[in-house]
Amino acid sequence: MGRGYSDFHYHEVHFFGMIVRAFPYRWHVRLPVLHKVDRVVLRYAPPLRRFCRYVLIMLEK
Repeated sequence: MGRGYSDFHYHEVHFFGMIVRAFPYRWHVRLPVLHKVDRVVLRYAPPLRRFCRYVLIMLEK
């Protein structure tokens, strides 16, 4: 691991965020359930994580 960090974790988010980009502006505001579906899909279909819009990287000192 890098200097000063004992461990790291990463978490993929916004799988459907990439799909929303294909639709008109503010379309995603009407579908708040999209975030819940996002978590469920990524939990049960891990290979789809590589298509997520963002990755959160958490470093521990």
